[in-house]
Amino acid sequence: MLIFFACVIVYLFSGGIPTTAMSDYAASTFLPFSILLERDFDLDEYVDTIPKGDDEHHYALNKDGHIAPEAEYVSRSPIGVPILALPVYALSLPFASLSVEKGEIWRPSINTAVFLGKLSASIITALSVLFVYLAATHLARKETALFVAVLYAFGTVTWPISSRALWQHGGAQLSLAIALYALMRAMAGKGKHALGLAGFAASYAVVCRPSMILPWFILLMYVLLVHGKKVVQYVLFSTPPALFLMWYNVILFGAPWRTGYGGEALRWTGPFFEGMAGLLFSPSRGLFVYTPAFILCILSIALMVRRWKESRSKYYLALCAVSFGYIVLMAKWWCWWGGWSWGYRMLVDISPALVLLALPAIQFLEKIKLRWIAVSLVVVSIGINALRGAEPRPLMGWVWNVPALEVSAQETVGFRRMLWNWKHSPMSCQAVGFVAETFGVGREPWAWYNNQGEGGFWEYFKDYCDPLRAGQEIPAEPKNGVVWL
Repeated sequence: MLIFFACVIVYLFSGGIPTTAMSDYAASTFLPFSILLERDFDLDEYVDTIPKGDDEHHYALNKDGHIAPEAEYVSRSPIGVPILALPVYALSLPFASLSVEKGEIWRPSINTAVFLGKLSASIITALSVLFVYLAATHLARKETALFVAVLYAFGTVTWPISSRALWQHGGAQLSLAIALYALMRAMAGKGKHALGLAGFAASYAVVCRPSMILPWFILLMYVLLVHGKKVVQYVLFSTPPALFLMWYNVILFGAPWRTGYGGEALRWTGPFFEGMAGLLFSPSRGLFVYTPAFILCILSIALMVRRWKESRSKYYLALCAVSFGYIVLMAKWWCWWGGWSWGYRMLVDISPALVLLALPAIQFLEKIKLRWIAVSLVVVSIGINALRGAEPRPLMGWVWNVPALEVSAQETVGFRRMLWNWKHSPMSCQAVGFVAETFGVGREPWAWYNNQGEGGFWEYFKDYCDPLRAGQEIPAEPKNGVVWL
């Protein structure tokens, strides 16, 4: 449990999240209040508290795509993560009620909601670290299992993304980690209902994030091949989360297959090879760029293919199928880069599978006295993600997304070229800003962003994007002293 509490403390007190530009996680942050206080799933009472986007509607709220009676706004995001956050929110309500007079109705402020959201996200993410560690202890020595858990906790975008707010990803990662742990116990012959736990957890991952239906199906095939008739247990325990999700979709959106994202859920229209290359190698979103330690997975796959008949090898090959299948799936998503984000946000859901998949390579390197290679890769991975995970202000790495998002909204070639710019990637911008802010070395961190001086933020992106727009001029309009595209 020590690793759990350590992760909660680090996650909670490192970094920060904006309260003025909430996006995908906005509705999930307030939905637990609606469930506990109003006993419903609408967000009408909080619509004026949740920060708005550039248009008249809130980005994460659905106004016209639902059938809920007497409700104007409902969440676009899935319901899974807000449900996981209910215990934290419920424990806070007695203390919150002390701040209001008797008979008054308490409503959370934006700061209260954001804090409880981050606390919940920190706990959910730390639990996923714990289950990754527990699964790894069945596969390796405790020291190696701890090493892998540290990689997962701080060397992946789990730290700067999932632990910061109630994104869909944290719940999906926790559910997948529990499923993989349960399958490991089933393989070891421990736990009468281990396959049932795996089925329930993998199914609940879909409640948190619909795209996790692919890992659920791949694990179903693994259970069928390895455990035979016991697959019935996996399927039966998968049923309750599935029925709940269908019920939720019916009462809010009119059909079991409909979600808050409407037609966007069917936009698997992205250029596959571009998406695949970008998710793996681009300086803005690359899996191997932001977590170089995942290179070890390639060595693990080679080792397991040679010993594929062993039970552990089949487990590792299942991890490989989950990882590769999900990467292929997300490569076809129209917005494979994930909008405003740090690193490979669209792939962070499968990071529990990826870190466990790296175990055979780590053990092999230990055996041939080359563990320093694995240690070096993990240290570099942690350093990269600490740039964002430990930094309380967005600095350059987050600022990079401002023009990127605006250009991506128009789906121009310009944005896709920006994703491949190594000199001005989110990582390099974050590093430059961190050094300047911390040590006073180099340009003042916000000068580049505020377009002060030659070679500023706007000048760079104007020169970069204009030629790709066939000479179309992009006006720069000052907004609160900051240039926005």
